[in-house]
Order: sequence, then structure tokens, then C-alpha cells
Amino acid sequence: MLAIQYIRIFWRKENRTPAGAVARREYFKPIGIENEAQLESAESDSGGEIFLQKRWYIQSDKIYPYSEYNILFRTPPIKTYELREESLRKYLMEQNRREKEDRGVFLSDVKDVDIPGIEIKLLDEEYEIIWYSLEKGYQPVRTGYNQKYHVKGSTAQGKRLKCETAFVLKKGEAGVVKYNYRYTSYSGQHYEQFCIYFVNVDEIRRDSFVKADYGKVYDEMVDLF
Repeated sequence: MLAIQYIRIFWRKENRTPAGAVARREYFKPIGIENEAQLESAESDSGGEIFLQKRWYIQSDKIYPYSEYNILFRTPPIKTYELREESLRKYLMEQNRREKEDRGVFLSDVKDVDIPGIEIKLLDEEYEIIWYSLEKGYQPVRTGYNQKYHVKGSTAQGKRLKCETAFVLKKGEAGVVKYNYRYTSYSGQHYEQFCIYFVNVDEIRRDSFVKADYGKVYDEMVDLF
């Protein structure tokens, strides 16, 4: 059974300070699973279970959980009176999904794990964690060895994007993948950092992430000038 704790923080230029960096550092540590999360699930077709907990944060003077930030600073996208009810429904559904992911959800297959830059393969009772560079606005794009360069049908085929196995986790092992980017869009430049904890265990416990020995580390942190 693979347990994954995904932590992502978004910040803008005004928080790119020493004080801002110190504040963010505290949010990248593994945390316990709350009592509200159900830790029971049925066996998946592939013979393993995936527990995924996502934590999205936005740094704006202080650091807010994504859902809390939405409630405080954003309103449902309402274009016209006629669309008000449908817009509100979609907004509330998205909030509900985020809150469930904050607590943690069980997935039946590794292909259902949707994490930018991460692919997972189940190898008997081992899990291969593959990291690949994001593109389409994310900088700096990492180039170099690409283990899927010649894999037909792969999105990485024929590209020099960096794509490689970060590590393979046997039962009882744990690892962490860390990477960051700056991103430019119509709203300006912002920065993102990802920190993802993986634990291969027989049974998920509420302290599984906190007590794990992360003996394997894949680090793609770069200077975001």
C-alpha cells in the first residue's frame, strides 16, 4: 500500500523574501492524518491501495490553505444572473473536493494519482516513482536524460525533457521528492514549490508520514532567480 502526502505552496514576488522563505519551510514538513479521514478502503484491482493526501497553500502575507483562501478572498465566478446558480454549484463542488483531498482519499490505481511531474508504476509490491520536468510556462525547464525518449505514445517521446526514475520503494521504505518552478501568466510571475512524501506500508496509520524514515530523496530544487 502506497501512502502519498502532496504539499504544494504558491507565492508571488512580494513574498520572495528571507522571512517568506522561513514561513514556507514549516509547511513542507510531513504531517499526521486527521481523525476525519477514513483509513479503511477496499482492495483495488491491482492488488494495492493508494492513499493520497493533498495540501495546497497560498502565501499572501501569511500562508493559507487553498480552500480557506478561496473562502476569504474569492467569490464564485458569476457572469450573469442566469448563470448564478450553476456557477455557485460548481464553486461549492470544487471547494468540497479540495477539502476531501486535504483530509485524504483512497484511489484504486496508481494511474489515478494526479500530481504534476510525477508518474508511479506498481512493480509487484514495489513502487517506482518517476519524476519528469514540467513545461508550458514553468521555468526553468529541466533537460537532460529522458528514459521515455523512445517510448512510443509517451508525451515525453522525442523530447529532451528530464525524465527519470527518482527511486523504487520496497515494502517498509519511504522517500521524498522535492522540486520548484517559477511561472509567468497573464496575472504576473509567481513561484511554486512541491514536496511529496511516499511511504510503502502494510497499513496506513495516522502517524505514517510523521514517523517514516525518508531514506530516499530526489531533489530537483533550483534557484528561482
